[in-house]
Amino acid sequence: MLLSARALVSAAAAVLTLAAASACTATERDAAEHRPADTPGTSLVPVNPATVPPSVAEQSAATSTAVQWVQRWLRPAEGVQLSQWIAGLEPLSTPEAVTQLRTVDPQNVDSTRITGPAAIHASLPEDITVDVPTDAATVRVVVVRADGKWLVNGWNPAS
Repeated sequence: MLLSARALVSAAAAVLTLAAASACTATERDAAEHRPADTPGTSLVPVNPATVPPSVAEQSAATSTAVQWVQRWLRPAEGVQLSQWIAGLEPLSTPEAVTQLRTVDPQNVDSTRITGPAAIHASLPEDITVDVPTDAATVRVVVVRADGKWLVNGWNPAS
């Protein structure tokens, strides 16, 4: 039995169509098996941990550190030596902050008491800036994550 050229082309086209459909189905099935399920109307976005802000608990811990630090930073009583003042601040400070503190005369600190609740000024993944109001000025304290805890890395009057 001989097939006409037209019948041969039609048969070949049908075979190629079936083969292509089978390949697409297998490819789509493989892709579906290896991708996470999406909820209609949503898309999966990769999360970069460096851009995730600290949790409420972390912000609270950083704020607590800032307030404790400012409480110890306030002008000490007459006769308190620089070394004593720094010893009180050191456990809550980074080494860089301690170096900065060594240049300060604690008797020149104008603030003598905290006058209100602290407020977060800015919150980034690795540092939180906290404003602590005092009787002389609001002190802006930068608290950073170091060695698994929050430590003060810098301070200045808030503008």
